[in-house]
Amino acid sequence: MEPATITFEKSNGSLHAEVSDALSMSSDQLVGMDGEGPAVIANAPFGAVTQPVRQATAKDVSYHGHWSADFTGTNSFVTDFRYEG
Repeated sequence: MEPATITFEKSNGSLHAEVSDALSMSSDQLVGMDGEGPAVIANAPFGAVTQPVRQATAKDVSYHGHWSADFTGTNSFVTDFRYEG
């Protein structure tokens, strides 16, 4: 572990986060069938989080730490969280 600067921005269904030079990610929420609100998944049988998640598309996601990976253009799921440390 090492100290890292974390930035997070949220605007109109778009999200962007960075963790120093190791992680960069952006995603856009998908619009649900009503054409207005986000596509929400609630009460999923095998979910890792208990609150509803919103489906999104990963615009750019890359990790360059101990190994490298790129997940650009894949599915993304977002939910509200509170970070305390």
